[in-house]
Amino acid sequence: MKRLFFALLIMTSFSSFAQSYETIKDDKTGGHFYKGTISFDDLSKEKAFDWYRSGVDGYKPDGEAIAYLSTHLADYDVTTIMGTWCDDSHMWVPKLNKVLATANYPMMRHAMYALDRDKKGKNGEEQQYKVTMVPTFIVSRNGKEVGRITEMPKKSIEADLAELIKADQKQR
Repeated sequence: MKRLFFALLIMTSFSSFAQSYETIKDDKTGGHFYKGTISFDDLSKEKAFDWYRSGVDGYKPDGEAIAYLSTHLADYDVTTIMGTWCDDSHMWVPKLNKVLATANYPMMRHAMYALDRDKKGKNGEEQQYKVTMVPTFIVSRNGKEVGRITEMPKKSIEADLAELIKADQKQR
């Protein structure tokens, strides 16, 4: 009985480390892209994604917006739908990471999904979140969407996030 329990424990542990995304050869560029549930860490570890590391390192978020987000953003979930093949995602996803990290956002409240070139997710995320353009950043509170940034922010990632939260707080 102990052996069975131990074997199940080991199998469960290994399955929790299973990769939740696919790496797909990109016929258009000869490179590859991801499809499925990913993390900022997955992007940072991929040697071919130098756009990600340089985008995080090179971004300086606005201090005023960060100060606001530092005290309010943790009450919200942020969902990112992006394409690792997409130039707009290359521009804005690293900046989002920098904003969230600088605002001390609890990253366990962030979910990110990579779509293929046809903007299809591994598990239908494009339908679940009603996404037609990437990147899309969705802000939710208590399971209800309060707003989204689609393709690119109006001002900046941090300013637009702050505006979404301020608008939600006025409605409560």
